[in-house]
Amino acid sequence: MIFDQDSYTTSWEEFRLCFCRFVRSDRRLQLCQQLGQLIEDGRASGIVTRVLVGGSIIRSVAEPNDFDCIVVLQAETTYDSLRPNQLQIADARLARERYKAIFLWRGKESSVGDVY
Repeated sequence: MIFDQDSYTTSWEEFRLCFCRFVRSDRRLQLCQQLGQLIEDGRASGIVTRVLVGGSIIRSVAEPNDFDCIVVLQAETTYDSLRPNQLQIADARLARERYKAIFLWRGKESSVGDVY
């Protein structure tokens, strides 16, 4: 679930315990709430196969601005076939507004969303 110079696989619960804690302000807790919503929405959408997280949220930054993530979609996902609950994850503008994060989507050969 995380990526950086080193790569680790973890569950959401393990990630939350390690990175979602109060440090000088509740900023990390707010970001983790948004990330948790993304993970929950991703599971419900049926098109997300993996979420990779990086950036200052996994570093020792006390008050990160956002979280960086790669959302891996099922290979057969096409923009035209998405339902509204899937669009909120696969559409770059909608996802950025909803989750306050920097996204990259990865599908089969090309990305479904844009990089922000």
